[in-house]
Amino acid sequence: MAVQLVPSPDYYGAQGVLHLRALQQNLTAALADKDWKKVHRLDQCCAPLIEKVVAANDDKCIELLNALTDLKDAYWGLIQSCQKEAAAMVV
Repeated sequence: MAVQLVPSPDYYGAQGVLHLRALQQNLTAALADKDWKKVHRLDQCCAPLIEKVVAANDDKCIELLNALTDLKDAYWGLIQSCQKEAAAMVV
């Protein structure tokens, strides 16, 4: 068995946006499935990913702004779902 080095992901431009979109889609799917462990893992990845993408795109990039806005909307859905789950537990 040989050891292979994996190149670092590219976070610039369209590639960075694709990483954010994939996180958003995976987060939305995990939320829909109520897979809270997966939601937790994705949430832990979110801030570091955003930092890497923003750092790689120090120029103004409208695609990046749109991807971040959509990710923010996915988090809003997560918050609403968690509030509903918490309210259901109280009743």
